[in-house]
Amino acid sequence: MKDAKAKRKFVESFFEDYQPYLNIGAKALKKVKEAIQASDPDSSIFDQAVKEVEQMLENDQFPRFKRSNLYMHYLEQLTSHSIALTWKNGINQLLCHQVGKHYFRLFLQRIRCEEKLRFLEAASEFSLMDATTKALVYRGTQIFKQFILEGADEEVFLPFEVRNLIQEKLMQGRVDANLFEEAIRYVATILKNDAYIRFLQSDEYRDLLARLK
Repeated sequence: MKDAKAKRKFVESFFEDYQPYLNIGAKALKKVKEAIQASDPDSSIFDQAVKEVEQMLENDQFPRFKRSNLYMHYLEQLTSHSIALTWKNGINQLLCHQVGKHYFRLFLQRIRCEEKLRFLEAASEFSLMDATTKALVYRGTQIFKQFILEGADEEVFLPFEVRNLIQEKLMQGRVDANLFEEAIRYVATILKNDAYIRFLQSDEYRDLLARLK
């Protein structure tokens, strides 16, 4: 689009139609508003807004979509009966498969111990962080308050010595990627020896096997 009047009319119309639905920063919004007043709007006026929307989709909506029932239903259609049977070979086989993990999570929600899986996910992600000690302490403290602190909403049971050592390291700033190593091992063992065995005998797993070809 080269005609200045046409460009300005397009920007005005576009902004009027979509501005109520756009969640963009002040800088991007200011640039669009300035372009509306310009006699010949620059072609890059939406660059910042597009970048922000794309980042929002990548960091928020897309991860939420991947956890949605719609996406899981799609993945379920791609999962074979023989693949689902391999989940009996070990809990790692189950958790490495998105559909298997999804149904295991639903089972854990039903028996009210999903917090164990959520802790493993958060702690395992923490162990992969390539960050400064300050950032590790900050994230480690968040995980501690959410899952380990006595009385936390999603508290997972840990032996006193494991819980105490984590707390001491956080308070002293002696934190590295292995902060939750013992806790991960302990919680994973509990899931493996209890909830995982019960899941293999559950209606969730049996019904899924019956649906798959």
